[in-house]
Amino acid sequence: MKMYTGKDGNKREVDHGPNVVKALTEDYRNKGHTIFTDSFFTSSDLVTYMQENGTSYVGTVLKHRRGNPTDISSKDMKVAKGKTVVRQKNNVVAVRYNDRKDFMLLSSKFTAEPVDTGKTVRLTREQRQRGEEARNAVKPMLVHEYNKSMNGVDHFDQHLSYYSFNRKTVKWWKRAATHLLHMALVQAMILFNKYEDKPKPQADFVLDLVMQLTNCGVAEQQDPADPHAERQDGEILAGDDEGRGNDEAAAGEVEAAAGGVEAEEPPKKRMRVKPMDFERLSHADNPHRLVPTPRTAKSMRASRNCECCTIASGKRHTYLRRVQTTYMCKACKVPLCSDPCFSIYHSTKDYKREMRRYYSINGEEE
Repeated sequence: MKMYTGKDGNKREVDHGPNVVKALTEDYRNKGHTIFTDSFFTSSDLVTYMQENGTSYVGTVLKHRRGNPTDISSKDMKVAKGKTVVRQKNNVVAVRYNDRKDFMLLSSKFTAEPVDTGKTVRLTREQRQRGEEARNAVKPMLVHEYNKSMNGVDHFDQHLSYYSFNRKTVKWWKRAATHLLHMALVQAMILFNKYEDKPKPQADFVLDLVMQLTNCGVAEQQDPADPHAERQDGEILAGDDEGRGNDEAAAGEVEAAAGGVEAEEPPKKRMRVKPMDFERLSHADNPHRLVPTPRTAKSMRASRNCECCTIASGKRHTYLRRVQTTYMCKACKVPLCSDPCFSIYHSTKDYKREMRRYYSINGEEE
């Protein structure tokens, strides 16, 4: 890899693309390699230079590039679809071909001999109405080998164009670092999908990766039939707020059975214990983080009343304001909305009063 840092002094840049190829391949010449490039890097002088240094070269080329055959690089020349025009000088072959569009290639390794690509030409409606039969696609060997070798590069660039997180910045190294990170991410997705039965689209793969790196996702989903299954970090998935109480009751049953004492019937439901104010407002030893609510036997993510913005009326099961959320604080085990409840709950002692003031300022009714 070579970073472009601008012009070298006041010198006029000539053949910048070919010079990049020469610099990057300096340690790989005379070893029988073949280089495939796009039109930005290719020139007839470069193809000849690489051939003299024991390296084959194949690439598309701009029609107006210096050194091209003048008769087939003319703008006035029209090439019909599927037709090929060939010129050769020494061991360098120039081909102008029209597939979906008119383009030109140079090569010091492959010829323009027609080869069967193994694919079928798609017939138009008029051809089908005339009763024409499908035929195999035939292309010049130079074009076929170029497409076969550059196919992976084109697909990789296509993946890089999706969900790019590169942003404009005056610091060049930030853009380079994010581009390298994006390349590593795409390569990881390709390897992941290669060995998985159900490939993931890039959006889902990136989302899962971010959730795992930030440790915000659910570790494992448990079987609904097992109400006491544990997460990897020791949290109870099912049983919810009663989880700890149910486990303690189960442990009591085992202990009583071992001692020959009749086990007491566990309580049907255990009231949730709210954290103390110093635990709720402390950020040192008890890191607060918003995570999805655990899975229950009835749903993938349980909906609960937000502790902060749900305001009871004083009567049983009635509320002045009721908001349900599928998120909770991992440290406090309290259901909370993401904004503004999470920040208010962990920064204000009387969070109910603060929420009333918040709604009055924002013109919302309780």
